[in-house]
Amino acid sequence: MIEVLGRTHSRLIQWADFGSFGLEGDLASSWEQPDPLTLILHLDPLARWQRRPPMMDGRAVTASDVVAHLERAIAIASAGRQPALRRDWDMATFSSVSSPAEGVVAITLSRPDPFALQTLAGRFALVQAPEAVAAFDATWHGCRPEQVIGSGPFVYQHAKDGVLHFIAHEQGHRVPRALELSVAPPGRGSISDEFLADRRQPGNGAAAAAFKRHLVFQSSPIISAFHTGGAPWNNLALVRAVSTAIDRVALVRDVFGAIAVASSAVSPAFGGFAPSERELPTASGLADARALWEAGGGPGLGAVQIAFPSAFDPRYSASGAVVAMLDATLGAQFQATVDSYPVIAASFAGPANGPAAWFGWGPPLTEPDPSRQLIETYASASATATATAYQSPAVEALLKRIAVEFDLPRRQALTREVAITLAREGSPIVTWVHPQSEWQRSPALVAAARTPFWGQHLDVGATSI
Repeated sequence: MIEVLGRTHSRLIQWADFGSFGLEGDLASSWEQPDPLTLILHLDPLARWQRRPPMMDGRAVTASDVVAHLERAIAIASAGRQPALRRDWDMATFSSVSSPAEGVVAITLSRPDPFALQTLAGRFALVQAPEAVAAFDATWHGCRPEQVIGSGPFVYQHAKDGVLHFIAHEQGHRVPRALELSVAPPGRGSISDEFLADRRQPGNGAAAAAFKRHLVFQSSPIISAFHTGGAPWNNLALVRAVSTAIDRVALVRDVFGAIAVASSAVSPAFGGFAPSERELPTASGLADARALWEAGGGPGLGAVQIAFPSAFDPRYSASGAVVAMLDATLGAQFQATVDSYPVIAASFAGPANGPAAWFGWGPPLTEPDPSRQLIETYASASATATATAYQSPAVEALLKRIAVEFDLPRRQALTREVAITLAREGSPIVTWVHPQSEWQRSPALVAAARTPFWGQHLDVGATSI
């Protein structure tokens, strides 16, 4: 969905550069915050809806459109019935919306929120026209291209053989450089692709020789999850033993073909938010992992099951290597199982799962600032902490400080401290590595750099020369 709507729709604010943590206007050309509980947005007068039924006039985007959209979004988020990926909790501080003047939108917050702008720039924070919503509600079962009506730089035409086709929205506030855009799945090699496929899918060698190599973090790190609300993992020393028993450098080399980076709870993809390797507490060697395991009664647990998702293991053949590392360090008592994600989720949730864990892709990165995701994962009231029965007074105190910290460097420092504390104490989620993909970029393409975050809106500046 986001591959289409991320190009056809607009946000009020958007990420201009994920790497430098830069936000810029989209539907809102400017904004200010006159007090800690009020956010004022000034709409771009050039913004217009695409000419499609029932909006063939291609009318201007108005403040009343945005108010209606935000009120609907707040109501849906308050109901809390959307999939977790839609992040209903992001709008928890959005209290009310109004339009004090033409082209002006005012958002009232229930408390000061350092993440309010990030919420408006979020992956799914795409503004919809009231008429388009009503028309789609009446005909949603059709799922036709003409039902996609946004104010973004591209108009969706159709999909053929997995390739999405768009034309430029030339009457809007962000006119793209390309009159047409075709977006193919990675490795399909369409002209509009920004990069060649990674090296495991070799293309034309002569053409590739002039291309520049890029390593790009994938959207999800590799994690394991443990239920810490019951035996044996309520003894976090055992979790720390498992975490220490696997040499992440060897994991990068043997499982991921050296195209990955060792990671803490805050991935190195987050730049200044992530602790450096020297800041993380590490055991002096594998012998320390064995000592932790034995002190916690690990040998008496019997067989320990490590589940690998069936969508993950054939790709990386991780099960054999991971179990071999654990057996070599902690003792020959680990067993691999391979199953679907739904089966694993059902089997490994709750306190009755016993000595079992799983190994695979974690949730995708949500935004360039990971501090809010830490709150949503490890704060005692969060869904994840509740599901895993995780409690840590030290981590809780740090997360409360992050939740009210507006200064970016201080928030980065607090986030690094949370990652270090999680590594020192042990936690229900162990992040192993963050895989990368190897891409080769054509020197004849002008486009934003690929990132592990969503970047469909950045195609507005893409063209070939």
